[in-house]
Amino acid sequence: MRAASGVCWLRAAALTLSPTLTLTLSPTLVVALAVAHGGCAPPETPRPDNVVLISLDTVRPDMLGHNGYPGPSSPALDALAAEGAIFETTLATSPWTLPSHGSLLTGLYAPQHGLKSMSKQLPASLTTLAESLSRQGFSTAGIVNSQLVGSRHGFHRGFDSFEVVPERARGDAPHRVIDRAVHWLAEPAHEPFFLFIHHYQAHSPYRAIARFRDGLVGPYTGPVDGNGEQLLRVRSGEMQLDDRDVAHLIELYAAGIRQVDEEVARLIEELARRGLLPRTLVVVTSDHGEEFLEHGGVLHGLTQYDELLRVPWILRGPGIAPGLRIAEPASLVDIMPTILGLLAVPPVPGLDGIDLSRQLRAGAQPGAAERLIFSDSDHRGNSEDLLASVRRGRFKLIHNRATGRSELFDLQADPAERTNLAASHPAQAEALERELQRFQAAPTTAPDSRELSPEEIEELRALGYLHDAQTPSPSAPDSPGRAGAGSPPGPPGSDPD
Repeated sequence: MRAASGVCWLRAAALTLSPTLTLTLSPTLVVALAVAHGGCAPPETPRPDNVVLISLDTVRPDMLGHNGYPGPSSPALDALAAEGAIFETTLATSPWTLPSHGSLLTGLYAPQHGLKSMSKQLPASLTTLAESLSRQGFSTAGIVNSQLVGSRHGFHRGFDSFEVVPERARGDAPHRVIDRAVHWLAEPAHEPFFLFIHHYQAHSPYRAIARFRDGLVGPYTGPVDGNGEQLLRVRSGEMQLDDRDVAHLIELYAAGIRQVDEEVARLIEELARRGLLPRTLVVVTSDHGEEFLEHGGVLHGLTQYDELLRVPWILRGPGIAPGLRIAEPASLVDIMPTILGLLAVPPVPGLDGIDLSRQLRAGAQPGAAERLIFSDSDHRGNSEDLLASVRRGRFKLIHNRATGRSELFDLQADPAERTNLAASHPAQAEALERELQRFQAAPTTAPDSRELSPEEIEELRALGYLHDAQTPSPSAPDSPGRAGAGSPPGPPGSDPD
């Protein structure tokens, strides 16, 4: 490990002058003598040599056992949380894959990194986490499970090795992503290393292998099976769900989380088997959540409510206090600077995120509770996003650019976001609207990505990501049952990412 043990030449507040005479010294004199002799610096906090960053696509934190889910959905993640620390309120910067991963890997909000549609790639001027660590001598590898986190959007930058395992490698073959990671770890001379893994298993369609349904999916005789086409019919209003259908859908989703949890366990076991785990920082998060009619919709991508924005953030490794739960709100933009802080790597200037590594040390004081945290970039094909949100303290505001309407929620009194306080608290709403306007005032212009190949188009179309009618009207009416969010439905036949 990089951190020295800090062994001191003077181990007690006493100096033995002869076999029969001991002189007791004051603590102040002990420190002075130690400094004069060049020894006795206090032990440094242990620091990791390696980093494994795992993004589990579409995983809600309230579906994990350590956050109260009653079924056995996440034993490996629960063990990581018990051995490490979690941020209890971590917020995605977008309700879909591309912008949120841009934030995860750059420490910037979407208006700054520019990845707001599938036609964009990261600007060359931005520094990614992989580039930052590569410059510090880290071996870097990325193994991702979707083209949306692939090279056509610039996510390969800074990686010595980068591989996309196609989205279709799920169902009967969810192990392929971790198989590739195990293979890479077996290659010699990697340390120190940064390994980034993105896994798509929890994303719709909800088709976990049968054995992962045991203990999670109860008896059910209705029509719901969790396939993507069916979920899009629910989104469009063509199919209605009752409470039993929704409960079954959630159970199917939980089984997918359980399946990817086992893949996390395989990776942790491999790190331990190779003797790497004691000196490796393991970080687990997600890009967004999933909705199950909490505000009238299913899937993700179109709203700014917390069922889509709250994500897990677990950290385990050297120097992190085990069992620590941090209530202070955090954002995906904080993960990059916090990893750099834990590694004692020089920070990247100009990031939107902040280094929260102090909060991960035992006894550290929490930061400011009144920080502004933003999200935007809803998924509507290649059209401009309509919704954005900002949170400060107990209040959260969602603003609709097309309708001009805002919703204000007191998250302490109303965590389910049911009661709009914008009319009764106009000063609070207007203040947060001004903050949103400043946030969105000067966006980065991201360059266009390369054209999709015919094979990529066909694969994305088969998965529901592309459709001939890709651009909805920004003046479309509110979606049914969405609590007045003013969100038009997504493009017909389009599945969010």
